[in-house]
Amino acid sequence: MEDVGRADQKQETRCRFDNSQTGAVESAEVIGSYVSHTAQESNMRITVRLFALMREKAGTDTIDLELPERASTAQALEALQGQYPVLAPYLPRVRLALQMNFLDTDTVLHEGDELALIPPVSGGHECSR
Repeated sequence: MEDVGRADQKQETRCRFDNSQTGAVESAEVIGSYVSHTAQESNMRITVRLFALMREKAGTDTIDLELPERASTAQALEALQGQYPVLAPYLPRVRLALQMNFLDTDTVLHEGDELALIPPVSGGHECSR
């Protein structure tokens, strides 16, 4: 427990404790007689698979990300961009796949998920018969 504050302000006390059943870290802040309670989410790990040019730019085909529990795919892309800024120009155009199914950026992720970032595909030519 930690006391913070100055002589000209009300004294604040902040407490932090771990919940052994859920693994969540919780904190409580006491200001005078008012108590504010905040629960922080547990983290989860997912694997991101990169292909083609994105794999070359990142220098790897697999990236492990630690995210807040129940993070969305949009949050995963944001974290990925923070760790690999070189991928930023490509992220707005990728298709997302989770366990080999295409999805949107509001899809919720779970511990151990494998998120694939599939770059746009173009090229080829028409065949004439």
